Amino acid sequence: MTLLALYAGSLVLGGILIAASMFGGGKDVEGDGGSADAGHELDHGHELDHEHGQHGLGKDLAVHGQDHEGILQGFSAIALTILSLRFWTFALAAFGMTGLLLSLLSTPWLFTLVLSAVTGAGVGAGVTTLLRAISRDTVSSALDARTLRGRDAEVVLTMGPGKLGKVRLVHNGQTLELPATTKEGRLLERGERVLVVDVSGGTADVTPATPDRRPPPAVSTPS
Repeated sequence: MTLLALYAGSLVLGGILIAASMFGGGKDVEGDGGSADAGHELDHGHELDHEHGQHGLGKDLAVHGQDHEGILQGFSAIALTILSLRFWTFALAAFGMTGLLLSLLSTPWLFTLVLSAVTGAGVGAGVTTLLRAISRDTVSSALDARTLRGRDAEVVLTMGPGKLGKVRLVHNGQTLELPATTKEGRLLERGERVLVVDVSGGTADVTPATPDRRPPPAVSTPS
């Protein structure tokens, strides 16, 4: 197969996928499993930091934990983009179009191949990121207090006084994860069931679904 045929085939395949996605409602093949697994790993690491912090290493581990969490989030975003059908759809189309145009201009084949690959990857990643952001904004704008108030949710990232966490809930058959806060005077741990009290600016205010029946800490009295 010559490079010219490769470029033409990529352009045709990319065009077919773009047309199919338009007629199919523009749905991508990104699932919730990846983000859920990433959230679980990040939360697990955060809880370890909290446990160690109780033994006197809190500040140092909190800084390292935040750095580690940021790195994991970055790798997770890159993986989701590369595994997206939308990425490959636009990457193939851009790769093929760039390769054909440069070939018609008699550009050296190696330069054409490299530039076409870079252009395809850049266009695929850019379009995927843009459409994902638009979709996220659309979902966020549809989630108001009237829609989610009283909904049952699950804590996926520990939260507490002055500490932002995250909850997972199902809305119209779609699994959503929202940043969340609580007015409770204790930590709400991962896996705990909560109720959404309010939503403001895309952040949910939650309360435990069941009252905390743990006895208050004993107060020692001087003998």
